[in-house]
Amino acid sequence: MTATAAESDVELPPTVGERPLTSCMELVFAPPRNAAPGAVPGLAAHSAVLHVAPGRWLLLDADAQAVAAAVAAGAVAIDVEGKWRCLELRGARAASLLSAGVNVVEILEGRDCAAVPLFDCPTVIARRPRDAGFDVYVHASYA
Repeated sequence: MTATAAESDVELPPTVGERPLTSCMELVFAPPRNAAPGAVPGLAAHSAVLHVAPGRWLLLDADAQAVAAAVAAGAVAIDVEGKWRCLELRGARAASLLSAGVNVVEILEGRDCAAVPLFDCPTVIARRPRDAGFDVYVHASYA
């Protein structure tokens, strides 16, 4: 059975799912590096690096080589496995869903991620590079 034109134009609600993290490290550079948001010395090719504060990044799902490269570039690596949970928001209306708690368009203007409180919960919101959604990293105690 094929969808009619009217059925294919229906905008589906966003979906929310949890994605397990295999590892999570916080990288701290002291003094803070003057790098563009998301740029980490020694890890330019690693796609799961979130610039969350001056001199601080979250390195997600990283192997030992990525951690070693960051340490070699001057980072202090702190294992924060279990601290964060990743909620995936997918779909054309994902931004609308997030707008109930934060102006996602404004906070992500000119960047791919931002650390913000969402309903009093510490979060990091990141654009999903593969679709129109977002990854929302929340403290595990709130998930």
